[in-house]
Amino acid sequence: MEKYRYLIFDVDDTLLDYGYAYRTAQNRIAERLNMAYTEQYAVLDEKCGWRAWKESGLDNTGQNDIQVNYHRYYYQYHVLHYTYLMEALGKTWDPNLLAEWYMEIVSDIDALMETDTLYVYRKLASRYRLVLATNALERMQRKRLTVFLPYTYKIFISETMGYIKPASEFFVRMLDTLECCPQECLMVGDSWANDILGAKQVGIDVCYYNRIRKTIYDTIVPEYKIQKISELLEIL
Repeated sequence: MEKYRYLIFDVDDTLLDYGYAYRTAQNRIAERLNMAYTEQYAVLDEKCGWRAWKESGLDNTGQNDIQVNYHRYYYQYHVLHYTYLMEALGKTWDPNLLAEWYMEIVSDIDALMETDTLYVYRKLASRYRLVLATNALERMQRKRLTVFLPYTYKIFISETMGYIKPASEFFVRMLDTLECCPQECLMVGDSWANDILGAKQVGIDVCYYNRIRKTIYDTIVPEYKIQKISELLEIL
């Protein structure tokens, strides 16, 4: 008998390569601006993006204001990113238009995190009910998940959930919808704060997908650690 009934997967940087999607979108936006996507441009763009992210406070997911307004702030972060980029480049393009372009482009990109990600996902679907749990805007994320839909039991996107990971309410609402107990689930994700600690606080076992071998200083010990998605087939 299987230990778990449900495998809950984070999406970005676990199943899908968000870094690739981001870089591709910035490349295409540079083309629309009639600019070359050089290393210098990429570094400047990333600097502006991180500045906007920090000022938007989106890492502070434990704060009630961020929980309530996360998706509105997330959109504003993109607008602020392009505001700073246009200022740095001396361009006058509308940052709101650039933010819309970005979201449209990313929604069409479903690059897998690893070449065998979909294969592993399909194999696991024959034994478990697979669930997707992601912090994202509905209009950006839903289309990107198309390739996984035939093998997916349920999808939980924070914008429609009303809560964002790692809020316990996100996980509790997910469990209520699945009509299961925490002991029946395993959370697989790359974010220590959002996926691992978020799931742990409600009693869900976790598998830390540490592809780039981050060093974590914490007393919390995950049930499993993997560096490649294929390792799931060995431990489950």
